[in-house]
Amino acid sequence: MVSLYFVCLLISCFIPYFQSHKRQHESKEYKCEQCPAAFHRKQYLVTHKLSHTGERPFMCEACGKSYRCDHTFFYCELIFSY
Repeated sequence: MVSLYFVCLLISCFIPYFQSHKRQHESKEYKCEQCPAAFHRKQYLVTHKLSHTGERPFMCEACGKSYRCDHTFFYCELIFSY
């Protein structure tokens, strides 16, 4: 059986950002204090912490929905901008 790491390594030979991609699997230095979750980017931990508090800081003015992530919020606003 081929390991997931080997597949990623093989595929990443064609991607110039291999070091960044590799970090997703190896280094998860940002750990949640409330659960076992860990992340390789600080922003992912910040967004994850909102799941514990229930906070949704991004609100679409067009539909009234609120979101934890700014990218999800962006897609909602994009839909209503047409």
